Amino acid sequence: MAGLTQRFGGGVVGGLRCVHGTTMPGILESRPLVSCELPDNSDGGFQVLLGMADWYNSAMTSRVSLRACHGPDEYPHLVAIWRSAVDATHDFLAEPDRDEIERQLAPSYFPQVGLTVADVDGSPVGFSGTAGSGLEMLFVHADTRGSGVGTALLEHALDAGVTTVDVNEQNDQAVQFYLRRGFEVTGRSENDEAGRPYPLLHMTLRATVS
Repeated sequence: MAGLTQRFGGGVVGGLRCVHGTTMPGILESRPLVSCELPDNSDGGFQVLLGMADWYNSAMTSRVSLRACHGPDEYPHLVAIWRSAVDATHDFLAEPDRDEIERQLAPSYFPQVGLTVADVDGSPVGFSGTAGSGLEMLFVHADTRGSGVGTALLEHALDAGVTTVDVNEQNDQAVQFYLRRGFEVTGRSENDEAGRPYPLLHMTLRATVS
């Protein structure tokens, strides 16, 4: 998403010359803060790190509304979100496997979970699926990654009692997302739940690990 979440390589923002981007863990889902340089003056030039990420994340999250899925009629929208998210983050997934999973989403996977949909400005941009204490799926459209949608969905799931999630080991962005939000790795499987060669990390909310 453009604006404060992009990695600036130069240019002017609010009269400040941006000189580089700095990634801060736990902020904006690892999107960069902006390091900017004030114009030279009699006191000499100096750099400041703008603490705008928290403000931006809060502002974006306030625009996110969560609701239950409307049912099978909405499944095509969720499949499109899934595909956008997977294309952006799951480059390790073989095309035949990706296509097979996509075909199974609506008839097999969605009916087995409680689906929560995230809307921004009235349009669905992300969703999560839970079953008992497990977070079975959480996907955010590529165009809105880093804007707080995933965090809003996860916080909603945690409030509903979720304590576990399985994450593809090769999806390091997702692994780091959950680690920063209080999960830890408590197990590993060499294959995914369908026996495909994609290792899974079993993660548990730290407060519930004995």
